[in-house]
Amino acid sequence: MQCRISNIDFLKDLETTIILPYIIKLSFIYLSCSKYLCYEDSFSLSEKS
Repeated sequence: MQCRISNIDFLKDLETTIILPYIIKLSFIYLSCSKYLCYEDSFSLSEKS
């Protein structure tokens, strides 16, 4: 029983140490990408005109 509980704790730790930073990283990448794409769009627009 004790082993099972510690296993769950371990999984929780794993979740917070790996999944959370991963999600943060993903959202950061997504934000920078969308920013970059927006910048690209406006740049090409200004270049045309």
